[in-house]
Formats: sequence, structure tokens, C-alpha cells
Amino acid sequence: MIINTQVSCIIPFYNEGYRVFEVLEVVTQVKSITQVICIDDGSTDNTAQLIQDHWPTVELVRLPQNKGKAAAIRHGLQKAENENILLMDADLQSINKEEVEKAIRAIARQNLDMIILRRINAPWFVKFDLGDILLSGERIV
Repeated sequence: MIINTQVSCIIPFYNEGYRVFEVLEVVTQVKSITQVICIDDGSTDNTAQLIQDHWPTVELVRLPQNKGKAAAIRHGLQKAENENILLMDADLQSINKEEVEKAIRAIARQNLDMIILRRINAPWFVKFDLGDILLSGERIV
């Protein structure tokens, strides 16, 4: 069964520099992600300029001062064009394109409100109290 789900991806960031590149490299290759919105939460570095220079198709919203992750996400939601929203942390490492695609297919096929992407490569002390799930910033709603 072919499922054509369109997803808006929101990536809030604050002074991430090149760390956000790994996330953008993957999410811009996922066909179901038709909109990528990066929210600069008042950064004092050049992250926003780096994103503009390397990913001109990414929508960039610059907040004048740091208001926190929740406020940055709210700004991103105002710009989102799709019903399904993928939230990604800007500093995520070892992101797996296939796992992102699998989660998008799952939310499209099933009657789910949210999928939380688990950090499989998290250290044992993070997994010990389910922090790899509960503290994950990667989720589809």
C-alpha cells in the first residue's frame, strides 16, 4: 500500500552551528517531508546564516531573542502547512533516514496521535530510566 503523507518538519535551534547540518542532511532527503522549518531561537552565532547558505529551500524563522524551545516550536507550528508535524532536535546525532521514513509511514497507516522516536544509540544510563524515549525531542504528531 502506497501512502502519500506530507509532513512539515520543525527544527528549533539556539547556537547550534554545524551540528544542525546532520539533521538537515537527512530530513531534506525524506520525500514525505515537504516542508522544513528551522526556528532560530535568538542565536548569537551564525547558525541561521549557515542554514541559509547551505539549504536555501529551508524556511528560516529568526526570533529576536531567546524564548525557549516551546516558544520556538509554537512559531514553527504557525508556519506549518501540513497536518503531520515532525519535531526534531537540532543537535541529534546518528539520525537514520529509514527510521524517520518508517515512523512517517506508521503514523499515516495507523490511527495514532503521536509517535516518539527512540534514541537507539543512547548511552545505557540514558536508557536506564527510559530517558531515550521520554526525553526525546523527535516526535511526529
